[in-house]
Formats: sequence, C-alpha cells, structure tokens
Amino acid sequence: MSRTLLISLIIYCISINLSFAQTIDLTSVDEFIVVTSALKEGNEVTEDQWIEFENSTGYRRFAEREDKFLINTI
Repeated sequence: MSRTLLISLIIYCISINLSFAQTIDLTSVDEFIVVTSALKEGNEVTEDQWIEFENSTGYRRFAEREDKFLINTI
C-alpha cells in the first residue's frame, strides 16, 4: 500500500514538473546569448539583434513590470 502511494506521488511530481517546463519561454535567454556572443567576439550588435532582444517575451515582461527595483539598481 505505501509503495503504491509512493510511486503515485513520484509520478504526480514528475507530471507537474513536465507541465511546468512546457510553460517557460526561454527566447530571452536565446536572444541574450546572441547579443553577448557578438560582443564577446568583438563585433557590434546590430539594430535588428537589439530589437529581437528587446521584443523577446521575458525581457519585455521584465521591462514592463511596475516593480523597477532591479532596473533602478543597475
């Protein structure tokens, strides 16, 4: 009985993690890597690259937040 309950709990936790992982948008991370790679190579970041970065979902949500603590800190 306890073994079945433990297995059910593990399966439930795995299913929660899978559904959570599918809701995360990492396009901002991808665009950040593009920008930092260009800078690391000594190249200029193009206007299109900046626009893509600024329009990525995560960055846009962060920039539009009412709480500007981190933005004001930087």
